[in-house]
Amino acid sequence: SRKKNKINEKEKKNRAKKNEKKRLKKPIDKLKKTNNNDVDSIQKVKKKIKNKK
Repeated sequence: SRKKNKINEKEKKNRAKKNEKKRLKKPIDKLKKTNNNDVDSIQKVKKKIKNKK
């Protein structure tokens, strides 16, 4: 069961990463929706996402 625990840890980390990316993507979508194509702020958020990878 030790191996299983390791796999579960990996899964948790991957899931956390995915959720984090999703969470960071939301502000971009919001910015796009408001048509406030404030390119600067979109770039900032995108940069944040890239750094998370």
